[in-house]
Amino acid sequence: MSGLRNAHGGGAAGVRSEQTRAPRSWRARSYARWFRSALGRAYKSSVESVLEPWIAAARPRLALDAGCGPILTFADLFGPEATLLAVDCSFEIARGAHSKMKSLGRSGAACCGSVESLPFRSSLFDFVLSMNCLEFVPDPGRALRELRRVAAPQAAAVIGTLNRHGLWELGRRLGRPFRSSAYYRGRFFTVEELVAVLRDAGWRVEEVRHAVPFPPVRLPSPKWYRLVARAVPADRSGMVIARVARGDD
Repeated sequence: MSGLRNAHGGGAAGVRSEQTRAPRSWRARSYARWFRSALGRAYKSSVESVLEPWIAAARPRLALDAGCGPILTFADLFGPEATLLAVDCSFEIARGAHSKMKSLGRSGAACCGSVESLPFRSSLFDFVLSMNCLEFVPDPGRALRELRRVAAPQAAAVIGTLNRHGLWELGRRLGRPFRSSAYYRGRFFTVEELVAVLRDAGWRVEEVRHAVPFPPVRLPSPKWYRLVARAVPADRSGMVIARVARGDD
């Protein structure tokens, strides 16, 4: 992601791959385990409700998932006609993503690399997805410029980050003095900050939505999160997700 509280995370044939050691908390097993939890399933469902119509409308043929995580969290939103290339900074996680892609029977591959220096030629992809990655890179502006570089003219993209005005940030602040995982070291974005850094990197912002309108607490099942969501204002949701376009140079 893509990655979250205690797990986070993308080689494709013929592309450069560099092995990068991920922080201890960003491990494939803990990542997959988190997404099997009620909270992880509720998170996935909420984000998918935003992504699904956007990806369907774009009808991508060659898509990039930057910061993919080992389970390719949103791979099933892409149609069978789409080839998916994925990249993650962790070799372990990229290897897991590659295996997952094969198990899904998807066309594509995963590689290890940095979103700030992507191992792909310019203007390659007609769709770019990056969820829960920007918060954990040293230079978000550089990462977004790289994503724009590899996007084809008029390509669409979806960029999602954790919300600095949301309940997840509040929980993170409370837990930061007692935790050292990567989740507590990243930098979340407000809507205004995300829009600004996207525009500075040359993206045209077309729509911004919130998702994950519940706190990162343990509840018995995803339905409990849907009940809690009714009481949470949209701007306190955990995620900010922007639909953008590369536009003309």
